[in-house]
Amino acid sequence: MKFENIYYVTLLIQSLVLIIAIISIVFIAFFQIRSKNKIKKLKAKITQSINTALLQEEYDPSLIGNFSKKYQQEALLLTLEELNQNFKGENWDRLRKALVKQNLSAYKKSYHPNAFWKTKTWAARCIRLDPSLEDKETLEKLLNEKSFYVRSLAIDASVELEDKELISKVLEGMTKETKACRYVYRNAFMSGTKKTLDLVLEDYKKAGNNDLLRICCLDVMMCQVQINLPDQLAGDILSSNQELREIASQFLAKYSRRETRDLLVLASDDLSWKVRKNAIIGLARLNNPENVPIFEKRLCDPFWDVRFEAGNALLNCGDQGRAILRMQESSLNPISHDIARYLLTSSYDK
Repeated sequence: MKFENIYYVTLLIQSLVLIIAIISIVFIAFFQIRSKNKIKKLKAKITQSINTALLQEEYDPSLIGNFSKKYQQEALLLTLEELNQNFKGENWDRLRKALVKQNLSAYKKSYHPNAFWKTKTWAARCIRLDPSLEDKETLEKLLNEKSFYVRSLAIDASVELEDKELISKVLEGMTKETKACRYVYRNAFMSGTKKTLDLVLEDYKKAGNNDLLRICCLDVMMCQVQINLPDQLAGDILSSNQELREIASQFLAKYSRRETRDLLVLASDDLSWKVRKNAIIGLARLNNPENVPIFEKRLCDPFWDVRFEAGNALLNCGDQGRAILRMQESSLNPISHDIARYLLTSSYDK
């Protein structure tokens, strides 16, 4: 009889615990949905107030709203981040920074290496919206964070500040990332100024035997429209590091000019097919008749991508190039025959 009573009591307790757990989950979900709806409505009001303020010549950022509560601050932060992707100009920059200083500056100083992930994230997000040299020490720590998301926010802020030490720190961090993650650094520098990219060029020149740093610097510098080619490129094209040769040849191909022809000719015989392909692309941009024999030679390259670029270059060399392609089309060499026929047929279709 005692055992039966114990069994029923245990069953009753388990049922009560389950009911309490279900009720707790329902309440948590309810409050989360309620909080999201409040934030959503507040974001719409903030957006409207900001749009109105930007249309005025003089405005008081404090009139946009009161953001003393946590959910209000979260709504403001989310709104500023969304608008910052589309809004540009001095008026927007002033208003954004004023709102951060008035309402979110405490979060910029809340960072600590042992803090919770959310605290670190909020600190990085607020600094990203209003970076200043006062945040330099915090940014240096954020750049070393384990979370890639937190690091990416710190990267954007560091690049915007144009500080030499921070730029060096960002490039150092880039060398530790996988190739797939380097795009975040590249995108950050794309929005950087000429001064920022000049600082990258300085680091490249001082990189010495640090091949990985040279690779990252070249990758970043390709964001520029125009650039004075550094003398160190010659050494990079001859490097034993294949990845460095590939990025250097890509750099030369993008900024090809008469003085780089010798390096491109040298690269056209490289062991890496990517280097040979980039060399052909760079030589094709020079419009130099002396490059025709090089293109003809690469029609027999074992890699299709190289053959295609060589054939395409010949196609753009006028009658001389087309004559070579027609000759290869009628040849018995299946490698050059196929690419010549493909390009000639495609050009006729156009």
